[in-house]
Amino acid sequence: MNVDLIHRGGPPNPTFSIIIPTMNLEEWRVRNCLWSIRQQTEQNVEVIIADINSDAEHLESLRQLSERFDATLYHAERSVWSIAVAYNVGLRRCRGKCAATIDADIIFEPEVVKDTLWVFGGGDRQSVIRQPVFLGVGVDCSSLMFPACYPELTKQPEVYISPSVGSFFCAPRSWWFKVRGYDERFEMYGLEDWEMWRRSGKDKQRKVLIGNVKKSRFPEKPPRIGCKLYHQSHLAFQKRAGVSVEDYEKYHGVNQSIYSSDALVIIRNDEHWGLMTSPSKIRVVI
Repeated sequence: MNVDLIHRGGPPNPTFSIIIPTMNLEEWRVRNCLWSIRQQTEQNVEVIIADINSDAEHLESLRQLSERFDATLYHAERSVWSIAVAYNVGLRRCRGKCAATIDADIIFEPEVVKDTLWVFGGGDRQSVIRQPVFLGVGVDCSSLMFPACYPELTKQPEVYISPSVGSFFCAPRSWWFKVRGYDERFEMYGLEDWEMWRRSGKDKQRKVLIGNVKKSRFPEKPPRIGCKLYHQSHLAFQKRAGVSVEDYEKYHGVNQSIYSSDALVIIRNDEHWGLMTSPSKIRVVI
């Protein structure tokens, strides 16, 4: 399994890296995400699109977007799509001092990156999750603080899904390498943010949760002005992946088993994490 570099972009010495996993997501949703990142007041940002299994049409649209928005695009093929592996493809190759994994359907307000760097304050023992506002049915986009007018934002899909707990998980690059990224035993997606969030606590990271959840098991603070994230509604993932609901539930059940059984394990992968050069899924116990 090879990871192909389709386009190289970004600043030579980035302060901040953003990893975006994709698979057959509509061009305009990814475009909205990239547009909002390039509207950030902090401009020294590296963007890495880590695509797994997109078809030729979607891959070509990603190539054009990566050129337009000065992003780096990687593409790989895998028997089963995994957001954990896609994240790791980008994390393994990023160059920023801090690196954030995000969903490809997220829109940033203009101060998100600057504020995240301010939260870190130069420290290397912190993890930050930012939770999005869900742009659901009937949302009045005119009342939201967007850095630009995003095309087709109010176009609604047939089936809606809510965002995950985070949709934005940030930690120092050195820490991502210390723990060897997301657990590559996870297939499809589900529980990755929670599992990584738990691992950061086990490794004595200071955890900062920024969002709008009314009930949370972790200390939380609201986002500052200009620092919100918005989640674009879209079709349920299994529709894009061509997976039946029954099969998807089986994958989710396996992920749940991994999440429940390895609560104390900080490092999950072997040294091949993010390279897709080894089919092994080795748990390293620390």
